[in-house]
Amino acid sequence: LTAKTTVENTFGPAMAPRVMTPRESPTPAKPDKPQARRSILALAAPSVLTLVALACSLTAMRAGFSQHWQLATGLIMAAAFCDALDGHVARLLDAVTVFGGELDSLGDLVNFGVAPAIVMHSWADGGQDDAGDVFLWVCCVIFCQ
Repeated sequence: LTAKTTVENTFGPAMAPRVMTPRESPTPAKPDKPQARRSILALAAPSVLTLVALACSLTAMRAGFSQHWQLATGLIMAAAFCDALDGHVARLLDAVTVFGGELDSLGDLVNFGVAPAIVMHSWADGGQDDAGDVFLWVCCVIFCQ
């Protein structure tokens, strides 16, 4: 090999060939093990926050069915806090993924639609089985939309 080697560009004949020095490698170097672990943790952190928010919302629904209104309200607020953080953490760590965006959309639906509606229904129902249940379910479905 000479000091400079010409490498053909794969984008077609309109692009000029690129000159590489012997120090450059056509393939990127593989990352070290600690670097790879750190990137996996960085990719997982925003999704973990979203899953924590979903767990808070699901627990809030269960607390609502058990008529623990303060706990249910606090858990919905905790879910909102975690949901607000996950997007910021993803952008900060440069860990924005398609899966993370879809998981966040599911989290938004459950955190701000389903969980408050179920807690409101449980609060308004008060443990009674009567004809007002149909009206309450209709109101909760309208609230979810």
